[in-house]
Amino acid sequence: MSALAASLSKSEMEDFGVKCKMKDELLFIQDIKNFGKGVVKLNVGGRMFMTSVYTLSRDQNSMLAALVSGRHPVPQQPDGSYFIDRDGTHFRYVLNYLRGDRGTDSLPETWTDQHQLLKEAKYYRLDGLVKVINIKMGK
Repeated sequence: MSALAASLSKSEMEDFGVKCKMKDELLFIQDIKNFGKGVVKLNVGGRMFMTSVYTLSRDQNSMLAALVSGRHPVPQQPDGSYFIDRDGTHFRYVLNYLRGDRGTDSLPETWTDQHQLLKEAKYYRLDGLVKVINIKMGK
């Protein structure tokens, strides 16, 4: 038990626990608010994905951030989606990376899938994802 915990009464410990829980809840709600600002529909090679401007903007140097930045006019499809002419097979890994899943455990297991994802990460200019994939591949 830490010195802080030992010095607190049971009531103070409960208050501290409630405050921590409330802080976690507030952070969660803030994330939901950020995600809700501008829902984006993407058609990646015929596969539909829904995400947020917030998620796509998390890596400011990426092509996906440029897509939603407003710096360039990008036409939308009649259904409101943005069409990206890439194979959508591994795009979920791209989105999961942008959503904060930065570990190697969440990447595909086979070398072929990792290599294909590496190509996609380079195309989208996601340098951090490229590094994570290279670690997974033992490079």
